[in-house]
Amino acid sequence: MLSAAKHLLFLIGNKRKQIPSLRSGQAFRSAPDDNGSICSKLLPKAWWVWVPWLLASCSRAPSFDILGSFFPAWLVCLAVSIVLTFLARWLLLRLHIAIVVPILVYPSLTFLFAFALWLIFFR
Repeated sequence: MLSAAKHLLFLIGNKRKQIPSLRSGQAFRSAPDDNGSICSKLLPKAWWVWVPWLLASCSRAPSFDILGSFFPAWLVCLAVSIVLTFLARWLLLRLHIAIVVPILVYPSLTFLFAFALWLIFFR
């Protein structure tokens, strides 16, 4: 993580960029960096805005204890939503309602049920 941050600061602070040249025979040519870029002006002034985000930790995610193993709540919501999607498919077939694009409808129903369950029980 630290080396990635150093690399990012090196790229931002680098005064010359490598720009591919399409017209000349050279593969790359050097071009001076414009000193008026927004990133070069805001990074030194606004570093304190990112510090709380980097130092904050996530709260503990809701989880279920199932046979001694802890499963995240979103996984339980996804499993229940798959069952609800199968029930919705069975109901649509029973009512003779044709689905035009089932490859889009059934995953959308699954996600709709998962998000609804998450909002109902965990928010």
